[in-house]
Amino acid sequence: MDRVSVEELLRRRIGLDPSTAGPTLFLRAMRDRMRALGISADKSVEYLDALDQSEGELQALVEEIVVPESWFFRDTYPFKLLGEIATSWIDDPARPPLRALSLPSAGGEEPYSIAMTLLDLGLTSQRFRVDAVDISERSLAIARRGLFSSNSFRVLDMTFRDRHFTTVADGYELDPRIRSAVRFHQGNVLAPTLLEGEPRYDAVFCRNLLIYLDEPARKLAVANLDRLLAFDGTLFLGHAEPVGILGPTFRPTGEPRFFAFVRKEEKLSFERETVMPSVPAIRPKSALPARIETKRPGPLTVRPVTEKFKTVEAPVSEASGNADNLDTAAKLADQGRYEEASRLCEAEIKERGPRAGAYFLLGVIRQAHGERDEAELFFHKTVYLDPDHSAALFSLALLAQRRGDHTAADNFRRRAGRTNEASQSP
Repeated sequence: MDRVSVEELLRRRIGLDPSTAGPTLFLRAMRDRMRALGISADKSVEYLDALDQSEGELQALVEEIVVPESWFFRDTYPFKLLGEIATSWIDDPARPPLRALSLPSAGGEEPYSIAMTLLDLGLTSQRFRVDAVDISERSLAIARRGLFSSNSFRVLDMTFRDRHFTTVADGYELDPRIRSAVRFHQGNVLAPTLLEGEPRYDAVFCRNLLIYLDEPARKLAVANLDRLLAFDGTLFLGHAEPVGILGPTFRPTGEPRFFAFVRKEEKLSFERETVMPSVPAIRPKSALPARIETKRPGPLTVRPVTEKFKTVEAPVSEASGNADNLDTAAKLADQGRYEEASRLCEAEIKERGPRAGAYFLLGVIRQAHGERDEAELFFHKTVYLDPDHSAALFSLALLAQRRGDHTAADNFRRRAGRTNEASQSP
């Protein structure tokens, strides 16, 4: 299999950085697609031709690599801020309808959460417009159907489900009134003609997309976001996004956990008046910084590291995956059997979906090999799934410090410090 050629094709067409999924997962995805098409493993050129000629096959490969992961009112805080922003539309009925965009939209949980937020606030469907864009037709079909499993409901306050969903045999069916409030579009965030002709949006949600793109594609995506956002609009990014790419014309707005930005003429500054936690010393790349202990929940503690894995005790949740598999992977890594540990983590992700614990362990293994870029991507994925993962946040801070991005390093340390403080509170 000519991996380099396929990777370049993915970069050229959709800006995907295949290293975000890990090399083993990438190769497995290609083999799975080749089997699905009846192409034998020794005919890689034939599969490359199929990729080059078929947008559908290219998309099928992408969907094997990047599994959409979302749920209703994910992270909660962005929707709280959206509600605060939307009150000015309540106070001024003469304003044009509020316009919101969700990009990408995955299975529809985010754009439908936007619509529910606005309707629950008191805006009628004539007073707002929600557009949702995704490159995946399969995801769009799921979103339009409006039928969701319990996996889409993970927040503590579930009262919205009673208001807007009906329990059916296959799960939870969304109220047609909510479904009709969202328009879905197939599109690529890199396309310069994306939503061409549409008025600018007052709120743009583009959360946890930029981490999957290479740097040139990120710049194209940010240029599109800038084009689509109203001049006084609000841009919502994810916890793990490389926000520095926004440049000096954007500044954070609201509380730090909102991860929202507005345009600002003066130079961007992320400085906040918070107490900085102490920073672990940077260790040689030959030593692994930590290992995951998957069996014992409790507050996060980082113990001294010698030449092998020591213990990072972190809370275990359902989202962490199979604790036994991850514990076995950690033990393999402790013995220096890194490839076996990586394969077990990747198999866990393949079989059960994205898991913070698996991504974190892959990150520390890559870091031990000196593969900092790949390690950073895995740590970003960890924080994407578990925003309060202190060990991953500290690792990101150290990596940012090493490359001279002091602003990002400070932000990651502050977040890790707040997480530690919260875990120690009674």
